[in-house]
Amino acid sequence: MSKAMTRSVLKEVQDFRDCVKRVVAMLSGKQIPVAERGNEAYVRYNRRGEPVLVNIPSIPDDASPTLMNAVRGFLDHEVAHILFTDPKVAMKMREKGKAPSTGLWNALEDVFIERRMGQVFNGTRRNLLATQNLVIDKYFKGKVSEAVSICHGNQRELFLKFFLCPVVRAWDGQSPFIDFMEEHWHLIEKPVALLKEHGIDVAVRNMSNTEDCVKVAAAIAQIMQDMKDKPEGKLPELKSSARKPSKSEDESEEAPESGDKPTHSESAPKRAKGEDDDKEEQEDDASEEEESGDSDLPESLNKDLPTEDKEVSDTESKYTEAGEVASEDTPESDDAGMESGDSDDEGGSYDTGSPTPGDGIREDADDSDGYGSGDGGSDDGEDSDAGRGESEGEGEEEDDAADHTDGEGKENEDAAEAPEDSESGFVPAPDEMTLEDALKALDEMEEETGEMTEDALSATISKELMSTSLSEYRPYDRSYDFIGLIDEAEEHVKRTRKTFGAIPMHSPVDRYRMVPEGRKLFELKIEKHLSAGVSSTLAKDLERAIASRNRVQFIPGQRRGRIHGANLYRLAMNDDRVFRKKEDHRAVNACVQQVIDLSGSMGGRKIQLALASAYTIADALDRINVPNIITGFTTFGSPDYETMSKRGFTRFEALMLPIIKNWNEKANSPEIRARMGCVCETFPLLNNVDGESVAQLATLFAGRMEDKKIMLVMSDGAPCAAGDGFHQHLRTVTKEIETLSEIDLMAIGVLTDAPRRYYKNYALVNSVEELGPSVVTELSRIILG
Repeated sequence: MSKAMTRSVLKEVQDFRDCVKRVVAMLSGKQIPVAERGNEAYVRYNRRGEPVLVNIPSIPDDASPTLMNAVRGFLDHEVAHILFTDPKVAMKMREKGKAPSTGLWNALEDVFIERRMGQVFNGTRRNLLATQNLVIDKYFKGKVSEAVSICHGNQRELFLKFFLCPVVRAWDGQSPFIDFMEEHWHLIEKPVALLKEHGIDVAVRNMSNTEDCVKVAAAIAQIMQDMKDKPEGKLPELKSSARKPSKSEDESEEAPESGDKPTHSESAPKRAKGEDDDKEEQEDDASEEEESGDSDLPESLNKDLPTEDKEVSDTESKYTEAGEVASEDTPESDDAGMESGDSDDEGGSYDTGSPTPGDGIREDADDSDGYGSGDGGSDDGEDSDAGRGESEGEGEEEDDAADHTDGEGKENEDAAEAPEDSESGFVPAPDEMTLEDALKALDEMEEETGEMTEDALSATISKELMSTSLSEYRPYDRSYDFIGLIDEAEEHVKRTRKTFGAIPMHSPVDRYRMVPEGRKLFELKIEKHLSAGVSSTLAKDLERAIASRNRVQFIPGQRRGRIHGANLYRLAMNDDRVFRKKEDHRAVNACVQQVIDLSGSMGGRKIQLALASAYTIADALDRINVPNIITGFTTFGSPDYETMSKRGFTRFEALMLPIIKNWNEKANSPEIRARMGCVCETFPLLNNVDGESVAQLATLFAGRMEDKKIMLVMSDGAPCAAGDGFHQHLRTVTKEIETLSEIDLMAIGVLTDAPRRYYKNYALVNSVEELGPSVVTELSRIILG
């Protein structure tokens, strides 16, 4: 990889880390913290079902575009949950007893919330589409054969355990999953055909809130349970007027019993099939298709469903839209179905036309449990009796019953034998259920579903992370890391320990507090190292060096500026270039950052000398108006053994990167002197992760417009912290900064020359008096180029 590419990749990863938290906070509109820890991606909820934490895995410096796309998709998906999932309904689903059905509901909820996310935030559509393609390529495609093998060809189990997520997403119109399922529909043709017969595919597209998702999940659960209980029997019927006869249909079937209008089946009950029968059956099929709403389905979905297979064809031919078995040898049942449909139209019971798929309820819906039983049609019987004489009562009903087809008679017998309160074999449409009914139905679900969106994304992220070399530098947890004003350090430690969990501390939290007494500590501990006039001497030395490089130049022959007398002769030749311009060449257009090692080994005289040196240089730079900042680096917290045993990670402590003096502050102000006094005496000095700390602090140059950016690192030696790989990582970071960035890096060894092993430019300081011949010489060279 070229240097330019390396720099680009590292910058992209750093930018990604920086924007993640801002994006989540902006989209959700809630103060939900984002943790970067471990290898897993997940969301943590409180007891009320409200999200309290979004966790993304720790992203390595060499993260691949695939990994970052997966994390982006995960964040967009979870933000969609935060915005659009009803927490009250979701909490009911997460209560004890509903665990097996949570996966089924969540698969449907994922479809709904991603659809809404794309509608509200157009920019997320691209991320979600890329995530869908990524999950299919990296996860689903490679596990199809394994899932088929595990399920041993059981289509119902294969649907629930593996294909549930792709199927409902394909039904929702997600093109990547439509293409993926095109070659896999045949593996689950039976459950898919059954669910489509009950209008579940349309119900999925019509889901508009979390409650709808729960109801559709309950309908799927009941259908799949009935399919399990009766694998070889007839398919369960939809307990809905859209699938079974209404009052008008019952009346139309019972009307011939009065003798006024004999039906076609009564006039020719034994007639063999002929051309007329074929024509009537075609019309009947067209009528059924119109009532079922299948014609409303998108072509992209209809063409994907298996229709050529024998078993699916049998299902479609043996079962009418009402769910009853139609005899293959007796076309009378089809004729009766046609005439009952015509009777409905004539009676005007459908004011708004045939119901669309997924409507699931009509004004004339039959609420009885025993569809086809005598009890279920009692009201219809009373309405019919009003239009005929009493003499045409029970006798003719018994005669008519004998003329019914075998299939209908068998169904009536089964319904009559079933208990009145039994709903076996009937599945209510989703919009016929109440939320309580749906939750109750899901309570009875015994089998868990698998392969949710979160599962697929997490597996993809984990796979990409595992492909990263274990020898690469990678922190376990970045959630506690702090970079900011030192005045905010104490509050940060308190907030992160409360948000992400308490971690052991080496010292009380209040020791991170900046107190006014720090000025006295500065006078007592640091000021004694400041030699009289050192700052002014350094400033004068720098000013002289800078002034010698500054120059003023007049450029003649300009068409604008001030008139130049020596060029007035040009006017005689009709040449207007008689002006000149003044240009100032300033040697200094730079900004400086001083970084102080705040490790435990720097305690005592070393930290006092480092702070005194930083103060002296900052004061000198302030005098010549060179913007400068003073920062430091150390760690906080003490990781436990379990955390440190995590394989694949190298850093386990949290970084503490305080800003002691900001760009717009003066070094000799009381606030800065107080901060330095506190750092010298009360601020906890722990371990030092030099490489990552220097890399993070280098980002403070972002947005600076100066031509030169100079970074001075004051340290007493090698990195030391819980973990490994710090020495090589420091060398890698310093080399990248020195060769790939616009930052001029220099190390100052405090009472040691150890930094020479890691930095190209370095100087040794044993006292403040040595700043003149050593540091200023190097600093002048860098500033003046």
